[in-house]
Amino acid sequence: MTPQADSALPNDPAALMAVIAALRDELSEERAARRAAETGLQAMTLEAERLRVQIARLRHQQYGRSSERLAGDVEQLEMRLDDVLADIAAAGGADNAEEETSSGPAPEKAPRRGRKPLPENLPRRDVEHLPAEGCACRACGGALRKVGEDVTEILEYRPGRFEVVRHVRPAFSCRACEAMTQAPMPSLP
Repeated sequence: MTPQADSALPNDPAALMAVIAALRDELSEERAARRAAETGLQAMTLEAERLRVQIARLRHQQYGRSSERLAGDVEQLEMRLDDVLADIAAAGGADNAEEETSSGPAPEKAPRRGRKPLPENLPRRDVEHLPAEGCACRACGGALRKVGEDVTEILEYRPGRFEVVRHVRPAFSCRACEAMTQAPMPSLP
C-alpha cells in the first residue's frame, strides 16, 4: 500500500473489520457476476457447437429429392449460428469463438441460386413479348403503364458463333383498376 492509502484507513479495528467485510462482499459479488457471465458464454458456445453438428448432419443428408428443402434448413441454421457467434463475440468470448471456428471443419459456401450470368462480350438480341390485348386493360379498358419487366437470357448457337437472345416481357398495370398484365413466357427448348 502507498503511504497515502495507509493514512486513509481508519485506526479503529472495528472500522477496519467493516471495511474488510465490505470489500469481501464486493469481491464475492464480482465473482458471482463473472461466474454467471462464464456460464452464459459456455451456454452460447454449446449452442454454437450444437448448430454446427446439426448443419453437418443436414449436409450429410443432402441426397435425393428432398435436398431442396434441406438447403433452406441449412441456410436458416447457418444464420442462427452466425447470430450465436456474434453474441459470443459481443460477450467477450471472441477469442474462444475464433479458436472453435478455426478448429472445426471448414465451412462450405452456400449454394448459389440460379446460374452464372452469360459473358458480356457475346452479342445480344432482344425479343420483346407484349401482351396480346395491346395497350388497353382487358378488364376495364383503361390505359396500361409499364411497371417492370422480366428478362430471360438464352444462349443460342448460330453456326460459327454464339449469341445471347434476351426475352423481355414487360409487366403492365392498369391505371384505373390496378390489374396487372404480362405476356406469357414463350416455350423454350
